[in-house]
Amino acid sequence: MSWLTINGVEIPVKFPSATRMRYRHGAMDKRSFDGSSRHHHRTTKRIWKFVTVDMTEAAANQLEGFLTGLGYRFSFDTTIFDDGKGLGPNAGYSGDTSAAVKLLGARSQYVASGNKSIYATGIIGDYSILVHHYIASWKTWAVSYNSDTSTLTKYHTGAVSADTIGFLEWSAGTLTIHGKNDTGGADMAGSSANANVYYDELIVLPFQITAALHTAHYGTAGAGLAFGSLPKLAMAGDVVSTGAPINVHGKITGQRIVQGTGSDFLSRVFRFELHEV
Repeated sequence: MSWLTINGVEIPVKFPSATRMRYRHGAMDKRSFDGSSRHHHRTTKRIWKFVTVDMTEAAANQLEGFLTGLGYRFSFDTTIFDDGKGLGPNAGYSGDTSAAVKLLGARSQYVASGNKSIYATGIIGDYSILVHHYIASWKTWAVSYNSDTSTLTKYHTGAVSADTIGFLEWSAGTLTIHGKNDTGGADMAGSSANANVYYDELIVLPFQITAALHTAHYGTAGAGLAFGSLPKLAMAGDVVSTGAPINVHGKITGQRIVQGTGSDFLSRVFRFELHEV
């Protein structure tokens, strides 16, 4: 098992080691009538502190995006709105949650034939989208866009892919997920008897992802995805004594840029904290 993972991705830390402390929230020190000390606090939460090894620019950008809580995660377990920030589809949408066909959690989103759901994310520049998609069977897809080079990298079921992904459409920060036979959904005809198309665990991020994130997303299909409801993060690994993922918030406390090697001209080292929610 990995020492530390955030949202399913292994984070390379030095040694490996971490500093852990407990912080008492709402703490008050008072004196009773007889002068003896009395201490009160509302709850105790853990804080972990880490230092990474030298990271490539791509891995560093992804970690920085995680720690600042950027992006949206749609589990579709109870609603078709984003879990952590409340982003919902534009007016006129036809999608809804469904317990009939689902991959992870309690429900998925279905989009009826000839319809679509549109999300105005407001993301400009780099972006990445990960999603589980069902028309005849569940498949896992991801796209990652580099705005500097105008390069779109596509992933399918754990590997880089050249396939057309017609059910996802992106334009100036607006994401459209298409139903079967909807205009723009070029590869949506399929042979499935289902009139609806289903989506599960939709993740939209304002930065490029590494192949490791798509592999983690795909590899946990059917077993539960270790991805937090942004800005919350899912922290797991040997450093977590309980074994189960813990919801945390990230905080960058320091960052150092160093000269890299080979094609990675620059690399970065992070000091960061993870605060138990």
